[in-house]
Amino acid sequence: MPLKSALCTTLALCCLWLSGCSSLPLREDGRSLIGAEVYTKTNLHPDESRQRLYAANFQQAGLIPVCTRVRIDDASEKALEFRRVDTG
Repeated sequence: MPLKSALCTTLALCCLWLSGCSSLPLREDGRSLIGAEVYTKTNLHPDESRQRLYAANFQQAGLIPVCTRVRIDDASEKALEFRRVDTG
């Protein structure tokens, strides 16, 4: 019985830990960040044909440099829309 109890406890703790990985609304101090101006933390490489954004160092046209000011336009569970403040 102690082994079964330990396994159940471990499984419960893992489930609790993983539940913290679920996405939450884009908020800071109870306020929505939609419309907020924030800064990128890494170089971003857009692939407009696939509507994807990569942080990997791909050799392709387009670069959004680190510390670029962007405005968050919309956010969902699968996508985040933003635009550069300096170029729109």
